[in-house]
Amino acid sequence: MRFRRLHPYKYQLLAEYRRELERRFESEPGGNTYVRLGTDGVLVIAPHYAWDGPSGPVPDTHRNLEASLVHDALYQLMREGYLDAALHRDWSDRLFAEMCRDRGVWRPVARLYYWGLRWFGGRFARPGT
Repeated sequence: MRFRRLHPYKYQLLAEYRRELERRFESEPGGNTYVRLGTDGVLVIAPHYAWDGPSGPVPDTHRNLEASLVHDALYQLMREGYLDAALHRDWSDRLFAEMCRDRGVWRPVARLYYWGLRWFGGRFARPGT
């Protein structure tokens, strides 16, 4: 994953990012100019996409930055109506914690990340916010 620091966001992708997610869709969720999700579960994030890293008191580290990119993109798809938050928000929050674990975040800390997203993240997945 190649990125640079950017103001007022924290980060901006320098190259396309692709990740195959473990979820398939009957119809293509679609997306916008920067974020697209296909029926095959492949998430594509275009160069120049900007995101703010992990939210709240969570420090930005090499262990959670990629997870924050994917999570922010999925929440954006929910806000824009491409994904139904009622069906996909918990999955997105679990994916964030799982990606952090894969990068070496201690299991209890990843669990705290997950519960923080569950308790405080809902308004950021609502359409129109």
